[in-house]
Amino acid sequence: PGAMEEVFQKSVTGEVDYFLPRRFFEELGTVVPTEDLPRARKIFDDIVFSPHSREYITNGAEMMLTATQKKGYGLILLSYGDPEFKEQLFASLGLKRFFLSDRMLVTARPKVETLRSLALLGTVVIIDDVLPELETLTAQAMQQSAEVHGLLYAPAMLNSVETLPKNITCISALAEVADLIP
Repeated sequence: PGAMEEVFQKSVTGEVDYFLPRRFFEELGTVVPTEDLPRARKIFDDIVFSPHSREYITNGAEMMLTATQKKGYGLILLSYGDPEFKEQLFASLGLKRFFLSDRMLVTARPKVETLRSLALLGTVVIIDDVLPELETLTAQAMQQSAEVHGLLYAPAMLNSVETLPKNITCISALAEVADLIP
């Protein structure tokens, strides 16, 4: 692996198992001159948090969020990672407009622990791209709510997913969500 890949790997395998920009730039400082770090940080911020970053939102996400809101569902964004980084990222992606401020949750602990602490009422739809995590989250939500639907967003796996629990459906596009939820 190249130097940048090594820097990235070290930034996610240190104190936590997710990306920490602070840690990345600490590691980057071991391979580039210190005086170049502010410029590197500016390049990173300009790329990751630019208005053009919206182009990288998963296709159909905004349409799905709009349609879900129109159907009257309250939305919760539950994300695992560095809260400071993720909150800035979600703001730059334009996602904050879909969620109440107390419903954009970035957690440094397993998502299921955070989900357990939420009051879930009515129908709950959970979308995730990691099957074992989705199974854990839907099982927890079922203990808290009467009706739970899990949607596995896995376009590449669509034809390879053999058996799924009856309350989990594999989807290939987020645009499908609006048609699948009651």
